[in-house]
Amino acid sequence: MRVVVRHSNKNASMDPLKAHISQIEQSISKKYEDSDYDECYIAFLDILGMKKIVQKEYTFLREIFNTIEVAISLYGNAKIVGSDSFISEDQIRLTVLSDAIVISIKSKTDQAFSKLIGICSYFVKKLISKPNSPIFLRGGITKGNLFHSGGIVFGPALVNAYELEDDVADSMRCILDPQLENDRQVKEYVSSNNALCVDEVDGLHYISFITDENKKILSDTAEEILSSNIDSDIKDKYNWLLKKLDNETNA
Repeated sequence: MRVVVRHSNKNASMDPLKAHISQIEQSISKKYEDSDYDECYIAFLDILGMKKIVQKEYTFLREIFNTIEVAISLYGNAKIVGSDSFISEDQIRLTVLSDAIVISIKSKTDQAFSKLIGICSYFVKKLISKPNSPIFLRGGITKGNLFHSGGIVFGPALVNAYELEDDVADSMRCILDPQLENDRQVKEYVSSNNALCVDEVDGLHYISFITDENKKILSDTAEEILSSNIDSDIKDKYNWLLKKLDNETNA
């Protein structure tokens, strides 16, 4: 009698799909085994009125996100004399979450805060300048621990930025976390740049967006909203805007 001993081969008997999934899981695990949070400046920007915007033609909505891609390309190709790109592709991380834009940059990057504010300011002013249909952003800008790679973003800094946007910003303004007032990069930026202004009501810094070129369209839009039957909460935002426009005019 001949006895044949067969050695078990776990991998050979494993379901091919399960084996493939297992390989992917191990690969991803190794990819991130040494990763950790980075300290980052982060902006959480909400596109106001998105429910109505999505009812418009695709081309209108596409223009909004074209603005995002143009900004990344513009800043990525800008050069400092005798140096590299002002913002290289591996510095600014950007993820679109439905009606929100998350932008971050590691705080250790040279001029990190300046770069973040620069690109946020571009978004704010460019979208407001849409002919006959200004699009407003409301946002929160802070600093903290964050993981941001590709389309994946999470961490306490994201939560803080979202809460600033959702609970504090209130009107169409992108505000700076008051806890950053003593941050070295922020103090240097505020002292030498006028891209941030102060709201006299609550003392919060926010990205300046009113210019001589957009005053009329902002005023016309506010008057149109305030004369409509729209919700009072929305009207409050446009009353805030009119007060800012009046302050600019009388300054």
